[in-house]
Amino acid sequence: MIYTKKGDTGTTTLFGGKKVSKDNPVIEAIGTIDELTSFLGHLTHKVGKDDKDVIVGAQKDLYLIMASLSGAETDLESVNNSVKKIEQYIDKILSNRLQLNRFILPGQAPVITLSHIVRSICRRAERRIVAAKKEIKPEVFSLSVKYLNRLSDFLYALTRKYEKKDKTVLV
Repeated sequence: MIYTKKGDTGTTTLFGGKKVSKDNPVIEAIGTIDELTSFLGHLTHKVGKDDKDVIVGAQKDLYLIMASLSGAETDLESVNNSVKKIEQYIDKILSNRLQLNRFILPGQAPVITLSHIVRSICRRAERRIVAAKKEIKPEVFSLSVKYLNRLSDFLYALTRKYEKKDKTVLV
């Protein structure tokens, strides 16, 4: 059965059985990351295969982070390794791009607009992790913030990759 009615009182249960309010900072962080994974899935329909592979990898990493945030014992070594891979991919994307000293105005193309939206959600997820810092294991906190920060960098690089120089509006 999909409905248990256990959450009808405004509480939810973390891994291990601890009940918390649905507005608990950790639940807010997990919910925002969940939203991020959904929008990343939408973005996979707008990008090429290599970019899609990175995004699907990120979705898997984010599920491990959510599990850790909920109290599950998870091995986050693969997430830590992904940070380096994302950095390398960013460097590859931006290697032939000019330095940008202005903002890219969202709305120039669907993939650019969507990558801006996803990047914004990623930054919000990062802020939610920071807001929940006191309730998160230090190693999970530091890796989560680092990962989300790098993922938002990747999403910015993706925006640069798909921009059309002659149609991009800079402000």
